[in-house]
Amino acid sequence: MIDNKIRVLLVDDHSIVRNGVQRMLETVNDIDVTGEAETAHDAMRLVRERDFDVALIDIALPDKSGLQLLKLIRAEKPKLAVLMLSMHSIEAYALRAIKLGAAGYLTKDIPATTLVVAVQQRPQAASTSVLSWQKNLSTLSAGATRRPMKPYPTGNLKS
Repeated sequence: MIDNKIRVLLVDDHSIVRNGVQRMLETVNDIDVTGEAETAHDAMRLVRERDFDVALIDIALPDKSGLQLLKLIRAEKPKLAVLMLSMHSIEAYALRAIKLGAAGYLTKDIPATTLVVAVQQRPQAASTSVLSWQKNLSTLSAGATRRPMKPYPTGNLKS
């Protein structure tokens, strides 16, 4: 039997956040958190050792910024979909992340269903962008090639 689960790497320096995100993601049958890291260094070690479909990366890490980690991942695994996860709902952070190759930028105050659907989409860098914060942006900036945001469907969660 072939396992078609989406393999996720979680990178956040707070274990309680990693645990909460993992619980949210594993409410559906097709997502499996197969790696966790609290530093950029540990994340890169896992990226080199294992295969992931999606990486969820906090923008603030103790040893490097999430944006610096994003650059390293893009250089070594350009097809790995990277979703930035942040407490900051500042447009400039999102724009910078997208321009550096992130497939999306999600704020930590989003509903669990939004996070699950964003991961299930298996976004590829520079093809689809997932943006989530209070301001509903449909385009990023002049010169950025992106599709408009689509509303996320709800449902599809296990009881």
